[in-house]
Amino acid sequence: MIMSKIKLLYHPEDYPNFTQGAIVDLVLPHFDLVEYNPGSNYNSTDTVILTTFWRAKTPDTAWWRSFQQQGFRIVVDHLYDSDVDTVSKRINPLMLELRCGNWLWYNSALTVAKFGYDQYQPRRNVQYLFLMLLNKIREHKDRVIQDLAPLLDHACWSYVERGRTFGDPEENSPRVVWHLYMNPDWYDTSAFSVVVESWMRSARWVQNPENYRTEVSEKIFKPIALYHPFVCYGSEGTCRYLQREGFETFSNLWSEQYDTILDDNQRFLAVTPVVFEAVKNYGSGQFDALTNQKLQHNKQHYFDMALIHQRFQTEIIDVIQEFL
Repeated sequence: MIMSKIKLLYHPEDYPNFTQGAIVDLVLPHFDLVEYNPGSNYNSTDTVILTTFWRAKTPDTAWWRSFQQQGFRIVVDHLYDSDVDTVSKRINPLMLELRCGNWLWYNSALTVAKFGYDQYQPRRNVQYLFLMLLNKIREHKDRVIQDLAPLLDHACWSYVERGRTFGDPEENSPRVVWHLYMNPDWYDTSAFSVVVESWMRSARWVQNPENYRTEVSEKIFKPIALYHPFVCYGSEGTCRYLQREGFETFSNLWSEQYDTILDDNQRFLAVTPVVFEAVKNYGSGQFDALTNQKLQHNKQHYFDMALIHQRFQTEIIDVIQEFL
């Protein structure tokens, strides 16, 4: 007898990750995705609620509140998070908080491959010292602009919420996912990337042992996808995390000692001179054979779809099935 698949019941206004883009294809072999219809009846034996962490913050007013009271199992999608070390956990016997430290890698690679970035090959014509992509206003990003000011006239950089853009019409195209958009010309015409992550937490945050230490975003994976070495203003352990997951970083070119500094302010101060050193030594975009091997490896590893599918199974699907 063929067993029917468990239904994952979701509300479209929640925007769970499983219903988005390339992710759907990895979910459907295991679960049926069912859009909630207020007029339909559902059975807790074959239906599981799929919601999001932000919706779970207000359970008393959530669309699934009545299902919770009836004893339905609930999967809370907390995948889109920058924390690389916190694992999935049961909030209670009937509720699973679903996390995956590699989600930003898997989701970004699956998504941008749909737009053909996996086929990109570099055509270097270096005109700029480095590439730096800033979007939302943050205090640490303002500090970066101030500290790197002597270099910026010869860099390719943006700071969207401060009014500096590339003037690229594709950034606002409905065809692309804006925060994953990458113009290969930016990478071909710049020597390396300065990655400024979304957050550099305060010392008070870091000193609290309950807070996570290392967090990344899609920003760190853009140079990996497009053959760029990178220096990173980010969390302690960002390079360590990448190495743990099989990527190469670039201590053969410049010091990555900053990656081990616990205090965020001291780490920030340690990154800036590395950028100046990198510009001095590699602003022409000429790299040795070892670096080119690392760049090739990173691109192939990032877009290794067989690996991503396997890990998606063990790190996400298997976790849900064990919960069920």
